[in-house]
Amino acid sequence: MALRIARTLYLVRKLLLVGAGMAAASGLVNPPRSLAQSADANPAQNISAQVQRDNIEQTMASFLAAFANRDLPAFSEFFAEDATMFFPPSATGSPSRRVEGKTEIRRAFTEFYDRLGLGRTTGRQIQPQGLLIQRYDSFAVVTFHLGSDSTRGRRSFVLRRTGSEWKVVHLHASDSPI
Repeated sequence: MALRIARTLYLVRKLLLVGAGMAAASGLVNPPRSLAQSADANPAQNISAQVQRDNIEQTMASFLAAFANRDLPAFSEFFAEDATMFFPPSATGSPSRRVEGKTEIRRAFTEFYDRLGLGRTTGRQIQPQGLLIQRYDSFAVVTFHLGSDSTRGRRSFVLRRTGSEWKVVHLHASDSPI
């Protein structure tokens, strides 16, 4: 019975996303593991797991929207105080070593944007490809690709749940020629 409820919830969600034309763009074309593979789990746990997955997806969507538009105050708020980050090698002039702490991450982006003369913008979007969310209690790992015909960007985020919020505790950005 629990599996039937979980699959029904998944199918309804997928239909809603497909109807809105969002499934392919958001990478949500595969069933969440917590729903599709839990035959003997409690239905309330399945719904709770789905809510947590939705919260993680919403956190990532909000972060990426702010990041794409270089809204430094907005996207900085998604980092935990003890966050760490590796910039991609293609970000010319960015730190080549690990950046530690929310304040230092913000400073690195400020210097990077200033050096390149980049200011805040609007209307830009980042479209993750192959979005995968792996949730582990109060942590989650989110990975996806960005891409063009010549370069594939890889992004890995580790998020930690603090209260009702998910905060980025690590961001690793790298590029790979295709």
